[in-house]
Amino acid sequence: MNEWYGIPETKRKTDRKVIRFYAWWLIVWGILLALFMCFSVYQVFQFEHDRRKYRSFKFISMVIWVIFLGLCSVLMVISGLFLIGGVKKDGRKNLHRGKIISFIYPIAYWYLIYPIIIHILCIIYLNRYVKKTWEDDVNNIQS
Repeated sequence: MNEWYGIPETKRKTDRKVIRFYAWWLIVWGILLALFMCFSVYQVFQFEHDRRKYRSFKFISMVIWVIFLGLCSVLMVISGLFLIGGVKKDGRKNLHRGKIISFIYPIAYWYLIYPIIIHILCIIYLNRYVKKTWEDDVNNIQS
């Protein structure tokens, strides 16, 4: 039991590196998703403009899908920025905000397996880092 809270400094540095990796992973995939959504909007608009079918079910559903993934991409970038800020400034609130917002990532990519696996592994390291870094705060609050 004591071994869990006594994480060596090398593991703490590893946890920080994993959190930074995950933050940059979210930022890069968020930007790529935003670029893909812009391209998709352009393609759908050109297709529908040529055929004058703005009221078709396919067009409306595509617009809703693009808006959803566009919002997801923005939230992924914001989450990554919160995680980077939390690691650099040792801000527990920023890490918590980044962690909560990062749950958008596996939701946006629900049709793939690797985002869910990467998300779960990185959240495990994030939780371990938070427990180790702010262990004294938790013990002082409970006393």
